[in-house]
Amino acid sequence: MALLVPLTYVYVGYSIYYHGRFGQTLGKLFMGIRIVNRNGEAIGWTKAWLRSSLDVLFTALSVVAQFMALAAIADHDYYNVGWMQRYQNLYALRPAWLSWTDTIIEIWSWSEVIVMLFNRERRALHDFIAGTVVIALPKTQDHAA
Repeated sequence: MALLVPLTYVYVGYSIYYHGRFGQTLGKLFMGIRIVNRNGEAIGWTKAWLRSSLDVLFTALSVVAQFMALAAIADHDYYNVGWMQRYQNLYALRPAWLSWTDTIIEIWSWSEVIVMLFNRERRALHDFIAGTVVIALPKTQDHAA
């Protein structure tokens, strides 16, 4: 339980911080792409938050459900079993309302991909929410002769 909240902050904060500060995460840097406003300017903090807003909401719901399951599990059902059984025991103790959030998260994830594949600019739903677009950065050329 002690690691759940800090790891969640790292997970959510990483994307928001790097997008807001640099316009790209380390993976985007490696791939040579960046997130910008539709006019090509940096997105800033507001749009970084907007872009991740639904992910933050879904993550918060999952964390609350995980806390509820951890609070409800008996010590022997948590500590005296292997990791797979521990996961199954926790899964069984999740609140009933989480089942619909799992469905919504899955629909959201697939809709992101589908929307991206069927629009000219390859913008995902979170890009439409924030008014952003992902661009390829110019390639640097080595002039070794």
